[in-house]
Amino acid sequence: MSHPVQEAVDLEALFSARAPYPKPLWLRWQGRRYPVETVHLVHERWEGSTRLLLYSISADGSLMRLRFDPSRARWYLDAISDPNSLP
Repeated sequence: MSHPVQEAVDLEALFSARAPYPKPLWLRWQGRRYPVETVHLVHERWEGSTRLLLYSISADGSLMRLRFDPSRARWYLDAISDPNSLP
């Protein structure tokens, strides 16, 4: 089950010159540090003239959806799915 969050988070990412998108390494949410295990998907979405990067990741056994807003240089946790709550 996916739980909406939509909160700004602290996140460390690698901005490689050879990669098309930044790679999240870890994020801090609610005082806890989550190392990113796998980046499953990255895609772009446009809201007006703003390009957003949307990520689907695994961190600490949970599936998370992240959003990077380059115009604000901010990362957001949009949703989290706990695998233990899945039927």
